[in-house]
Amino acid sequence: MFDQTRSDLHKMFLLSTMTGMNYNVSVIPRELQSPLESTKFDPVEMSRLFCAGAEWARCGMKWRNTPPGYEPGEGAKYRAGQC
Repeated sequence: MFDQTRSDLHKMFLLSTMTGMNYNVSVIPRELQSPLESTKFDPVEMSRLFCAGAEWARCGMKWRNTPPGYEPGEGAKYRAGQC
Protein backbone atom coordinates (compact mmCIF):
# COMPACT_ATOMS: atom_id res chain seq x y z
CA MET A 1 0.00 0.00 0.00
CA PHE A 2 2.90 2.33 0.84
CA ASP A 3 4.56 1.94 -2.55
CA GLN A 4 1.26 2.14 -4.43
CA THR A 5 0.42 5.46 -2.76
CA ARG A 6 3.85 6.90 -3.55
CA SER A 7 3.55 5.72 -7.14
CA ASP A 8 0.10 7.29 -7.52
CA LEU A 9 1.32 10.60 -6.08
CA HIS A 10 4.26 10.57 -8.48
CA LYS A 11 1.97 9.87 -11.47
CA MET A 12 -0.39 12.69 -10.49
CA PHE A 13 2.61 15.03 -10.16
CA LEU A 14 3.87 14.14 -13.64
CA LEU A 15 0.40 14.48 -15.17
CA SER A 16 -0.05 17.86 -13.48
CA THR A 17 3.33 19.05 -14.74
CA MET A 18 2.66 17.89 -18.30
CA THR A 19 -0.79 19.51 -18.47
CA GLY A 20 0.13 22.77 -16.71
CA MET A 21 -2.02 22.08 -13.66
CA ASN A 22 -1.08 22.83 -10.06
CA TYR A 23 -0.07 19.92 -7.84
CA ASN A 24 -0.72 20.20 -4.12
CA VAL A 25 -0.58 17.49 -1.49
CA SER A 26 -0.63 17.48 2.28
CA VAL A 27 1.54 15.13 4.30
CA ILE A 28 1.81 14.18 7.95
CA PRO A 29 4.82 16.08 9.35
CA ARG A 30 7.64 14.02 10.81
CA GLU A 31 7.19 15.62 14.23
CA LEU A 32 3.69 14.14 14.50
CA GLN A 33 4.05 10.46 15.31
CA SER A 34 1.96 8.25 13.05
CA PRO A 35 1.32 4.50 13.10
CA LEU A 36 3.94 2.30 11.45
CA GLU A 37 1.45 -0.34 10.37
CA SER A 38 -0.58 0.77 7.34
CA THR A 39 -3.17 -1.99 7.70
CA LYS A 40 -4.01 -1.51 11.37
CA PHE A 41 -6.98 0.80 11.98
CA ASP A 42 -7.10 2.27 15.47
CA PRO A 43 -10.08 4.66 15.76
CA VAL A 44 -8.41 6.68 18.54
CA GLU A 45 -5.20 7.10 16.52
CA MET A 46 -7.08 7.98 13.32
CA SER A 47 -9.16 10.54 15.23
CA ARG A 48 -5.97 12.13 16.59
CA LEU A 49 -4.50 12.41 13.09
CA PHE A 50 -7.79 13.77 11.70
CA CYS A 51 -7.92 16.46 14.41
CA ALA A 52 -4.30 17.44 13.66
CA GLY A 53 -5.18 17.77 9.95
CA ALA A 54 -8.22 19.90 10.74
CA GLU A 55 -6.05 22.17 12.90
CA TRP A 56 -3.48 22.56 10.08
CA ALA A 57 -6.31 23.57 7.73
CA ARG A 58 -7.57 26.18 10.21
CA CYS A 59 -4.04 27.56 10.67
CA GLY A 60 -3.45 27.84 6.93
CA MET A 61 -0.60 25.34 6.73
CA LYS A 62 1.00 25.32 3.30
CA TRP A 63 0.50 22.58 0.78
CA ARG A 64 3.42 20.71 -0.59
CA ASN A 65 3.91 20.99 -4.36
CA THR A 66 6.11 17.93 -4.86
CA PRO A 67 5.45 14.27 -4.09
CA PRO A 68 7.35 12.40 -1.36
CA GLY A 69 10.97 11.77 -2.33
CA TYR A 70 11.51 15.00 -4.31
CA GLU A 71 12.73 17.28 -1.53
CA PRO A 72 16.37 17.31 -0.35
CA GLY A 73 17.10 14.46 2.06
CA GLU A 74 13.99 12.51 1.09
CA GLY A 75 15.54 9.88 -1.15
CA ALA A 76 13.61 6.85 -2.32
CA LYS A 77 12.53 4.56 0.48
CA TYR A 78 12.64 0.87 -0.13
CA ARG A 79 10.50 -1.29 2.11
CA ALA A 80 10.91 -5.01 2.45
CA GLY A 81 10.37 -7.68 5.04
CA GLN A 82 8.01 -7.47 7.93
CA CYS A 83 7.74 -5.19 10.97
